[in-house]
Order: sequence, then structure tokens, then C-alpha cells
Amino acid sequence: MTAMENEIVKALNTYYKTNNIKALSYRLYQSQYSKGQWCDILSDSLDPKYFLAIECKSIDYTKYKTLNFKSRFSEAEGFHQLEREHFFTKQTGRKGLLIIECRMGPGKPRECYIIDMAHVYDAWKSGQKSLKNITSYNKLKREKGRYVITEEDLG
Repeated sequence: MTAMENEIVKALNTYYKTNNIKALSYRLYQSQYSKGQWCDILSDSLDPKYFLAIECKSIDYTKYKTLNFKSRFSEAEGFHQLEREHFFTKQTGRKGLLIIECRMGPGKPRECYIIDMAHVYDAWKSGQKSLKNITSYNKLKREKGRYVITEEDLG
């Protein structure tokens, strides 16, 4: 999944540069000794719209049409990953986003869908077992094989 995370960082930074937005996105690398990282990508900006915490997940969409909250998110020190990320966004004032990469099978391009993390957290807290209808969410555009972030994607 490292390649997807790097692609998202590049897409965000290209969007910021193209639109003269003072913001910077970067990956958080997980240490094998850490008890759980807050998220995969941070975006820093004085503008709250671009002050982001992004979690990335990748699934084989030919096998799985949903994102299971138990198997796709970690537990560390007694806290579910969604609980940790919710705490982090509340404490820092960041907007949380989930980007799900769907691998569509051999010879087919991957697709990424972006979802407000508050929606994901609410679904998990309400007792849902998984996030369904992944392809019904906002799909990131691709141009020349690269993801492109637009204003609408960041909501």
C-alpha cells in the first residue's frame, strides 16, 4: 500500500501547488516498534480545509465489496484504530478522511474512493460491521495513470 499512499501525497501536493494553496502533505511512516500510528498521511495548513489526517486502506474489490471494521483496522493498547484516529482529529482540529483503494482485478486500473472519517467513525460506533457500497462514495479522478485531487474531493 506504500505506493498508493505516496500517490495520494503527490496528488495533494500537486493540487496545493497548482492552486497556490499554502499547505503540505506528507506520509507518516510506521515503526515496527510503535504501538499504532495515528494515521497514514498528514496535511498541514493554516487553512482548516487543508488541515487533514488521512487513513489509507487497500482492498481486493474482486473479493471484498465492503471494508470490514474488525479485520481492516488495528487494535493497539486496547483501542480500536478508529477510536485512536477520532481522538487524534478531535485533539488536533484536523479533518479526517479515509481513502480506500479498490484493486479491480488483473488488467484493470485501481480506483480510490474518499470518505469523511466522521461518517466512518459514526458507522462503526453505531454497531455496523463494515462500510458498505464503497464505490458509491466520491471517486478520485485519474489522469495519465495518476490520481488527481480536486476541490470537491476535500469537501
